[in-house]
Amino acid sequence: MKLLAVVSLALVIAVASAVPALAGKPAKPFLTVSPANPSAAGTATSSTATFTLSGCGYTKLTTIIVWHNYTGPYTEVTPDENGCVSATFSPFGLDPTGTYVGQAWQKKGQSWENDPSAEITFTVS
Repeated sequence: MKLLAVVSLALVIAVASAVPALAGKPAKPFLTVSPANPSAAGTATSSTATFTLSGCGYTKLTTIIVWHNYTGPYTEVTPDENGCVSATFSPFGLDPTGTYVGQAWQKKGQSWENDPSAEITFTVS
């Protein structure tokens, strides 16, 4: 009976020490766009529509960039306590319809990563 208690205690200690290691592993960063099919409602110079890029898995200061026709706005966001970021943009450019690319770049020391942490391509109609 004492042997069973010692083995059970050892198993509980092993599992308890492994759980924090598993729980602390960050998820791979990702981005989503909302709404799923953004619209460029309004005029070419004044869009009334917006779309939001958001995602989780971030651990550092993150810059979210939106590319369309080789240009785009960006914003820096700090992840919340759950490692999530979010930024809202309006369609832009002389022709705001078409393909957009959203990217998230995390800070790496004093500079930025060499590649985006996450990327999403979507169409604004």
